[in-house]
Amino acid sequence: MNKYLIAVFVCAFLGAVAQILLKQGSGNAKQWFEYANFYVFLGLMLYGVAMVGYLWALPHGEVSIFYPVLALSYLFVAILSTVFLKENLTLAKALGSAGIILCVWVIAR
Repeated sequence: MNKYLIAVFVCAFLGAVAQILLKQGSGNAKQWFEYANFYVFLGLMLYGVAMVGYLWALPHGEVSIFYPVLALSYLFVAILSTVFLKENLTLAKALGSAGIILCVWVIAR
């Protein structure tokens, strides 16, 4: 596995963490200015870092391999939301995550 593929993998994880932070920051906001908080800011910053990392890696590999690796962010969100947001990991989510892992493995090898 080359360093660029690892970078894309890290970007997928950062994007998932950003999603959890955005969920946490959105809370029960009723007005637009209630979204201006630390969690939302940090989530947006992580999305930015993930995008820059992806752009750095992109010229050094095939987008047909890199982009499916980004799909691992769905798996990461399922795990992180279960741990940090106490959301239920249903059978459907688990099977869907297993399908994503299988597809990424087939494409990336």
